[in-house]
Amino acid sequence: MFSPNFFLVLDRLQTPYSTRLRVMEDTDLHDLENSIFVWDRATKLRTLWGERMRVMKDLAGALSYLHHLKIIYRDLKPENVGFDFNGNVKLFDFGLAREVHDDDDCGNGNYKLTPCTGSLRYMAPENANKWPYSFLADSYSFGILLWEVAALEQPYNSFTPKEIREYVIKWGERPKTKDGWSERVVELMKSSWDSNVRKRPTMEIIEAMLKKELENS
Repeated sequence: MFSPNFFLVLDRLQTPYSTRLRVMEDTDLHDLENSIFVWDRATKLRTLWGERMRVMKDLAGALSYLHHLKIIYRDLKPENVGFDFNGNVKLFDFGLAREVHDDDDCGNGNYKLTPCTGSLRYMAPENANKWPYSFLADSYSFGILLWEVAALEQPYNSFTPKEIREYVIKWGERPKTKDGWSERVVELMKSSWDSNVRKRPTMEIIEAMLKKELENS
């Protein structure tokens, strides 16, 4: 790689919010959701919801692809998601991603992997508790991020890291869903972040459910 002829070709992401989910950064979206004095508000809200779910469906597809390659991503958060100039969703920063091997398998679908890996706000409890974990740790992170995209708020934004460990990791506190959200999406969030790992859907199932949500909306 130190040869003069060695080079990398990388995607150029859109600026200035290429490293953030833009659907959570535009204050106009908050105004639209919180004000009734907007022309054709219902249609605009449906369009906005569809755009956000399209982003999450594509993101679920990317994670599903990684899981088929036996790669756990382990660091899903807004800072690691961006958009190219065509509006395509891009998942990047694979510094904490890990390809799992048979030697890591505990025999119950979980793997012996480095614990406490990722960002605590989005980290699955089994990972934070230093237990073996699986691809479903990414499903948990996805569920938290899905809530963030739906709510246009950062989850646990008033919690300290210590409080996240106490209330979220230990006692199972989760973000509150809102009236008016799609029942399908709410169900998907709650199953994805379930403390019982066996109840969580795979990323393939999550992608399929979000595809159905888009078709129905």
